[in-house]
Amino acid sequence: MPGLDWLRAGAALAVVALHAGIPYMTHPLPSLEWCVRSSEQSGLVDAFCWAINTAVMPTFFLMGGALAAGVWRRNPGQAFLAHRTRRLLFPLAFAILFVLPADMYVWLIGWYTQGMIPWRKVLSIKLPSPLSEQFWGVAHLWYLQCLWTLSALAVLFHTGRARLARFSRFHPAPATSADSALGKGRGAGQNATLLQLPGLHTAPKPFPQLPLILAAGLILALDPTFLIGFQQTWWPGPAAIAFYGLFFAAGWMQFGERASMLTELIGRRGSVIDLNAPRSPSAEYRVLSTESFSPRATASPRTRLLLAAGLFALLLPQIHRHVEMPFTSLNLAALTIACSACSWLAATGLFSLARSVQSAAVPTPVAFTAEASFWMYLVHHPLVGLVQLALLNASIAPASKAFLSLTIGVALSLASYAVFVRKTWIGQLLNGRGLSRSAPEPSKTDLSEPTRRAA
Repeated sequence: MPGLDWLRAGAALAVVALHAGIPYMTHPLPSLEWCVRSSEQSGLVDAFCWAINTAVMPTFFLMGGALAAGVWRRNPGQAFLAHRTRRLLFPLAFAILFVLPADMYVWLIGWYTQGMIPWRKVLSIKLPSPLSEQFWGVAHLWYLQCLWTLSALAVLFHTGRARLARFSRFHPAPATSADSALGKGRGAGQNATLLQLPGLHTAPKPFPQLPLILAAGLILALDPTFLIGFQQTWWPGPAAIAFYGLFFAAGWMQFGERASMLTELIGRRGSVIDLNAPRSPSAEYRVLSTESFSPRATASPRTRLLLAAGLFALLLPQIHRHVEMPFTSLNLAALTIACSACSWLAATGLFSLARSVQSAAVPTPVAFTAEASFWMYLVHHPLVGLVQLALLNASIAPASKAFLSLTIGVALSLASYAVFVRKTWIGQLLNGRGLSRSAPEPSKTDLSEPTRRAA
């Protein structure tokens, strides 16, 4: 799908832009101590960064769930978890060994340069509170951990469901009159292969979006700093996993599993599933290519994005108030539910819009950026920090500093990918296969990796 290449490239650039603008925000993310504290801020940069922060990670997890469902169809069970471990935890280990130490020392040197710590603390890494709590952790790499955790939970869920299905086959419920009528005319042996699935008697119903938004908002209210702020930890907390897990599950169910279930188990007529019925690959392709958030049932992608933009315009002043003086009780719940609604509208709008792109031609720069997005996700953090440190005392506008941090950080990430990564074992580790081809084909690669959705 060429639209996903555009989305991967754009989302990766958006993450770099977020990190490039953090020092220049008027209301920085709570609980995040950046390597640079700028004395000048920009309201434009602040709004841009909060918009990205609200939309980008929910989009990645929605896309991650949908594409993980495709991996599951090709590699179910333990093979799925082995695939996820190889594609997520191996790059994570590489980044912890080689990228994270560089990241840490960029932060230490930045704090030393601004007089926040003495040089001996740079050497000993024994930091005072609260710097210590905001220093030790995996920084931007948490996305890989969270996506792997959700993949492991998906394996547990499907394993349990399969066991329950086997139990149901050996302990069938008494047949109803409707079942008898639907099964009339079939032989007894054929009836033994029929399975009744509630909820699939007709065309798929719209995904229950309002309950998901409310659930996500209430989860976010329990610990808002993982979205309205930042948590520096060694592993994502349960609230973050539950919140992003809703987007992951929505992507899996709406874009992936429901299409697979319909094509594998249901004849497109009737309410009874014949497990011996022939399967049509062309039908499966049509279902997978259909827009799951149908305009007949929900708003179109562009309408969703317009609604998200309007809601964010109303939400931003309240986010500023929360940063200045944290909300509690009902005010906090209202804020987090509104944030969840904005995130949902933006994520589903962006992903649906990307899926609707039919053009087969992806410009070479976009295809290359999409291909390199995993590497960019891993290495951009210390590169952007170094640029911001170099610009610390420059007499230019904060928006210009953010733009330079973005462009130089992206340029260094892409150049290092082209020279040191693309045709090496590192490229194979990140992308799952060699990328020595002259013309990249991102639409055929596995898109469920984090780089293909920055963090």
